Amino acid sequence: MKQSTIRHPLLATFALAAGLATLAPSSALAQAAQRPAGPQAQSASRRPLLVEGKQTLFQRVLTRPGAKILAQPAANAAVRQGDVKPFSVFYVFGRQGNFVEVGGSLAGGPVGFIPADRTIDWKQTIVAAFNNPAGRERSLLFRDQEAIDSVIRDPAAAERLSALRAEAVAGRVGGNGPVLSIEPEAHINIDENFYILPIMEHADRRLPGRLNGKILRVAAVRRADNPARGADASAADAMRDFKVGLNFVIDTTITMGPYISRTQQAVERIQAEIASSDIADKVRFGLTGFRQSLAIAPRAGYHTRVALPLDTSSTAANFLAQIRSLDVAQAPTPGWREDSLGGVYDAIKSARWEQFGGRFVVLVTDAGPRLAREGHVRVRLDPRELNGFAAEQNIAIFTLHLKTPQGAQDNAFAESAYRQLSAWANGTSLYFGVEGGGVDDFGRTVDDLAAALLQQMRSALGASAAPSASAPAAPQNSVQQTAQLVGLAMQLAYLGERQGTAAPDVFEAWVSDRDIANPRKSALDVRVFLTKSQLANLRDVTQAIIEKGEASIQNIDPTSFFQQLRSAVAAMSRDPSRLMSTEFSDLGSALGEFLQDLPYQSDVMRITEQRWLQMSGAEQREMIDRLKSKLGLYEQIHNTPSKWTALADGVPDGERVSAIPLAFMP
Repeated sequence: MKQSTIRHPLLATFALAAGLATLAPSSALAQAAQRPAGPQAQSASRRPLLVEGKQTLFQRVLTRPGAKILAQPAANAAVRQGDVKPFSVFYVFGRQGNFVEVGGSLAGGPVGFIPADRTIDWKQTIVAAFNNPAGRERSLLFRDQEAIDSVIRDPAAAERLSALRAEAVAGRVGGNGPVLSIEPEAHINIDENFYILPIMEHADRRLPGRLNGKILRVAAVRRADNPARGADASAADAMRDFKVGLNFVIDTTITMGPYISRTQQAVERIQAEIASSDIADKVRFGLTGFRQSLAIAPRAGYHTRVALPLDTSSTAANFLAQIRSLDVAQAPTPGWREDSLGGVYDAIKSARWEQFGGRFVVLVTDAGPRLAREGHVRVRLDPRELNGFAAEQNIAIFTLHLKTPQGAQDNAFAESAYRQLSAWANGTSLYFGVEGGGVDDFGRTVDDLAAALLQQMRSALGASAAPSASAPAAPQNSVQQTAQLVGLAMQLAYLGERQGTAAPDVFEAWVSDRDIANPRKSALDVRVFLTKSQLANLRDVTQAIIEKGEASIQNIDPTSFFQQLRSAVAAMSRDPSRLMSTEFSDLGSALGEFLQDLPYQSDVMRITEQRWLQMSGAEQREMIDRLKSKLGLYEQIHNTPSKWTALADGVPDGERVSAIPLAFMP
């Protein structure tokens, strides 16, 4: 990893475009953080200033272009570090007149002073990223709050937005006009072209159609020393190396034999269709089988099994060889729920997704999933959380659910769970229920899905211009329509990466979190910037809430819940390395002060002692079960080294950072 660049899966999701400012300090700045600050050196044991009204949150600033670190709080002071990269993140150790005393890490202490007008106070440490633009109109970035509000209030908002968007596409923005820039058409490369959209301010708004949304004041800046790679390349050239990975996850219990055979037939048709075509080398397959834990089904044979890991060597021929030997279980498993989530998780973890532009998991099952609370599962993630885990890697999960008469009592539950697992951007569902579970109906669904994805493949490789995000070709049916939209999103993401798509070149602007003309479409993904220590606290307090909440429910003594929770948090806070609030009136405050001022809140965070006492036992149990699945996510993130990045050299492990999606918060 280059010293001045963050290349990290979670951080990359809010780092949006070509050569924009990264969060890591420059090499020289990192070195400055490791040496004394001269005659005015302060002890590294000094703590930064607290955010006003907070007990555990330190003040931070982002640097503006032209920021310099000075040895003294004076304009004519010696320059300790010049040309600090825009949007570098610093803790605030003091304020003297028009200067801010800053440090790159808690451990390193202060390293010097920056003029206050070269910094931006970053109180909430939240950031935004553009969602993939497939299926919605591109976002406009407005000059000020009044400019965006005037459009929201306009009865003809859709027509006005269309006109403003046409002006922006033509390059007629800036000056005294209301629009400063526009979101790029292709999705932005999140691995090599970076910029961040720190959220500085937010406000609630009622959007057209009487739907609620938010407007956000964000900041962005282009770094001039890293021009977009391959920006002049044609779409056809850029898409030449585009490959599709299809990772099948198949229920291999005793009832699934006919469907496994029919899936085999579908792949045989794919193989025959592409064998002599120009896309023969562009599609690869993976295969994972699942049943139940051997702890509850000793005769099942196995729990989950990755029969063919997805990578560039896993051809259709390899897949067919494996699926032909994929026998169903020789004994029935108890109940009507299998560990499908464990199978999906293993398929995701075992694949080499970085080799593919199109990333698809296809789950085939006639059973509902075992949930984390039921135990004996491969991973403690429920459908919604596993969906988020996949989305972090730009993986789409299609579910083909066989709604057989034998599983009638479970079908409604299974459909609800799999709709959560297979949610895609802006309300698109990748769930397809096969009513009656007929083998022929299932076969047609598989064939339609495969045909749509292959068509997308041909379209991608034959592109002579950038794919259109808002006007895909008309599909034939719902399966093909959905597959086409998702395939287009994959193309836009890949094209943005290959062409080095540039982000809007603005510094501060206002943007809506939803498509103003069609507020059901989400435009932005909002994330919380956390240290590893903060996530560890969140994880441990969540665990305490689960344990004390379950004890309260089991003992039928709801009055003890908050008292026991406060005692547990107080015990954690005795560790001097932890920054935790032991006096709290609601669960949000217990989980962490960084959650309190976010632009989006959840019901869990607002639960007070009085509200807990008013909740029924079923409501309390539902809340605890939701937190159990969140806990599984926190453990996955916390225990994965690649998820964490240091913003300066030599920082302790707990100061490494990650950007966590708001959907992952309690």
